[in-house]
Amino acid sequence: MGDETLAQIKQVGSTVDPWDLDRFQKAAKVLFLLGVHFPFWRDWRFADPSIFLVLEILHFIHKFFFDHVLQWCKEVVGGDLDKRFQCHHKRIASRHFSGGVSHIKQMTGREHHDIQRTIVSMIAHVAPPNFVHAIRALIDFMYQSQSPIQTDSSIAQMESSLKEFHEHKAAILDVGARRTPKGAKDDFLIPKLELLLSFASAVQNNGGLIQYTADVSERLLITHCKDTFRRTNKNKDFTTQVVRILDREESIRSFNMYTLMHSNNISLLNIIKTEADDVSANNPALDWVSCVLPEEQQQIQGPRPCRNYFSGGLLSNNAEMALHVTRRPDQTDLTINAIAAMYHLVDFPEEYSRFLGLYGADVELTWRIFDRITIWHKF
Repeated sequence: MGDETLAQIKQVGSTVDPWDLDRFQKAAKVLFLLGVHFPFWRDWRFADPSIFLVLEILHFIHKFFFDHVLQWCKEVVGGDLDKRFQCHHKRIASRHFSGGVSHIKQMTGREHHDIQRTIVSMIAHVAPPNFVHAIRALIDFMYQSQSPIQTDSSIAQMESSLKEFHEHKAAILDVGARRTPKGAKDDFLIPKLELLLSFASAVQNNGGLIQYTADVSERLLITHCKDTFRRTNKNKDFTTQVVRILDREESIRSFNMYTLMHSNNISLLNIIKTEADDVSANNPALDWVSCVLPEEQQQIQGPRPCRNYFSGGLLSNNAEMALHVTRRPDQTDLTINAIAAMYHLVDFPEEYSRFLGLYGADVELTWRIFDRITIWHKF
């Protein structure tokens, strides 16, 4: 592929002056070239851009899902998709789309993940079965392509899922789900969809693709640039201010590390640690400390006390578990008969009396005390 690309660039350059950028780019686009006549890899011996330019998970999977797959589901399911996401129970560490997903124009990669986890169940029994089959096969492929460990069998499963999608993708066109502002389309001419066919060979040549994802760098852009920018006075020397802030934060971390090691009379010389021992922590410095100070690991804490940031929730004493509960009931002061009629529970009064008998000998007295019930639709 690299030799063919260089040959095509030479062919265009023989007819159009490469330094006449406008004409050269127009002639190059006819052959589906970018218009760069001196590629940086041109003198790399044995280099092939079709191998070392690795497919990227964030944009080729998650962005493709948001731009196309989610839009197909919106077209087929309509307003019911928003209702289903609104009724979805809240879960800690996952976003709850209380307003639905139809109105959202831009999302982060994390939100793409949260929607992908539940999209198949959200469209089930509403969209046509063949449509759900195609979407489910494509979601399977997306998850399989993100596996950190790939084998011949896992690659075969990934190819099988993609093949299954292509066998059932006609259902997407049959319901008119693939649309543009100009109307419905009857083709799948989507470059990112075509590139999914290269995932198997890319894994075989480069290993698991998840190691090359841009999630990390995109996240660092937020934590090291955007968040830091809010702490500046937003003058023209933005870059200088951001670098100075990051440099001071690193100095503070180094000083804290020094005082910790010095107070424990531990050598400041670095200690080689085998990566295969265990999975490294999010903070490499703390992971190193856990090796040289194994007994002190549980005592390494931040200067601030643990606080409960879950509004309306409960936090365990060791701050390792949070329970998000609904404190405000949906309905209060309901009679037993009213509940039985509301939920069509004919035997509810009898079962309620039997339940009260487990906690009090005088059922009639207990009934008079607990004759009203509060209801939560979700808890």
